[in-house]
Amino acid sequence: MAADGIKLCWNVKKENIESDAEKLMERMKTVYDAIGKLSDDEVTYENVVQTAADCDCWSAVERNNIDFLQHVSSNKELRDASVAADKKLSEFDVELSKVGRSGRTIGELHQSASVTVFCPAVLTPSPPPTSQLAQTGERALHTVS
Repeated sequence: MAADGIKLCWNVKKENIESDAEKLMERMKTVYDAIGKLSDDEVTYENVVQTAADCDCWSAVERNNIDFLQHVSSNKELRDASVAADKKLSEFDVELSKVGRSGRTIGELHQSASVTVFCPAVLTPSPPPTSQLAQTGERALHTVS
């Protein structure tokens, strides 16, 4: 028995991997379709940004459970099924990004006056000053001009 919050299961069959991938894609599509169907006056932080962030969190956990087996399973059939599901999920990610409506909805939220307090910092983070990086010993991930 797994602890609360632990979703990884070791009693997996090839069919489970395939069906779990299909269920995950359908669930994600439902979430992003719902975001995309919002009218301009329905767009809020909670029903766009928070909903998308929550979806990304649970989908990452579920996807990692599907993907994990290709790296650790001694059963070739399970590894192959995991690789095939991972490929399908990657193709789905590309399809989802092409739809674009949920991205426009997030853009509309960014333009909304009600969220200008947090949007600029969230959507366009500025890199730390070079001197601050030098003090911490970290490498710069952004080009500092």
